[in-house]
Amino acid sequence: MVTELLEQGSVLDERQDDIVLTNSETAERYFALVRRALPTVLKCLAAHGTPQLDKKIYEGSVVSDMIQRLLFDIQALELKYAFKSDEDLQNRLGVELAASGFPAYVDLDRIGADLLHRDITLSEMRLNEEQIKKLILDRMFEEKREPRVLLAELAERSYLEMIDSSKVFLPFTPGQLIPWQTNEKGVRGYLYSWGCYGVALDCPYVHLMYFTQDESEIPFEKQGDNLAAFLRVVAEEGAHVPEKLYILGKSIDEKVEHIHPKVLKRVRIGPLVAPMLTSARSEESLKDYEVALKGMFDRMMSEDDFACLFSEEMVFSVKQTTTTKYIFKQIVQEVFYVPDLEDERDVIRYLLMPHRFYQEMLPEEAQHLPHFAKRVKFGYDAKDNVHEIS
Repeated sequence: MVTELLEQGSVLDERQDDIVLTNSETAERYFALVRRALPTVLKCLAAHGTPQLDKKIYEGSVVSDMIQRLLFDIQALELKYAFKSDEDLQNRLGVELAASGFPAYVDLDRIGADLLHRDITLSEMRLNEEQIKKLILDRMFEEKREPRVLLAELAERSYLEMIDSSKVFLPFTPGQLIPWQTNEKGVRGYLYSWGCYGVALDCPYVHLMYFTQDESEIPFEKQGDNLAAFLRVVAEEGAHVPEKLYILGKSIDEKVEHIHPKVLKRVRIGPLVAPMLTSARSEESLKDYEVALKGMFDRMMSEDDFACLFSEEMVFSVKQTTTTKYIFKQIVQEVFYVPDLEDERDVIRYLLMPHRFYQEMLPEEAQHLPHFAKRVKFGYDAKDNVHEIS
């Protein structure tokens, strides 16, 4: 996190664990940055030849949907804060610079609160859309300037009307639950997915889980009480992002007796690195990879470009064990294979940056990019076309 106050007069300011955009022009630049970066990340996943973006494949549908939801959040926040005064922005809109480069957790959480009270808020607004537009035109003709208060009111109404639970990415975002074929006797198989926004790092994650359910239980397709209990536990546990992924699988396994997580996959999007973000921090607070990227941005005079790191990790059950619980009751629990996060076989790491950076990168810069040699690398050109680097 940022530990030093920024220079006086900066358009970015410090707010506890994140950075606040205190200038509407800078906010516009930031939103444009993320709206450009996220679709490019989607192109990376497609270019790698993996099933992530194949809509016919479960994983492809989930990852694509979650990133599109995150992009929707960015568009919603941009509208929410359109035409706000700089003072209003200073007290609200935050960006986590050190760990993710994405909006602060509190701002995504605020979308959820706005969605919860949307209908009441809209009913209490003094003017409808047509009335506001008419007043805007009248003021523009009369005063020969933009009536920012009215424009802000129109943006607020448009924001409230656009947010939709089926489109937003919230601190916990449920995904799809579908039956899945299994050859294991005595159980039925399922796939479930969800997204979450790590509160510690303000970073988006997508989770996919394959699990089995005892055949003695009511099938989830019948919408029984056991389904509600399962979804409640996943919402509680899945909103957390433990450093070790197996801990999450173990927690779900322990709290839902008749289901057995077999495979759990986590996709992390970020951190996002860009000149406007690194320049807002002191040199001493930058990590080695940020220093290397900042050096390339500065050397190539690349103010509007960005780099993004993202990764996939997976754990799976290797066996089951029977333990005693509640005095005499025995339950079956999964024993997870715990991978070494430094082992490239268990974690796939990606790196996206301008194509010309790879062509002109200095050896010492490459050395400061973690796992650079074994990363799946992508370059994008001036038109944001993406190519995998061999």
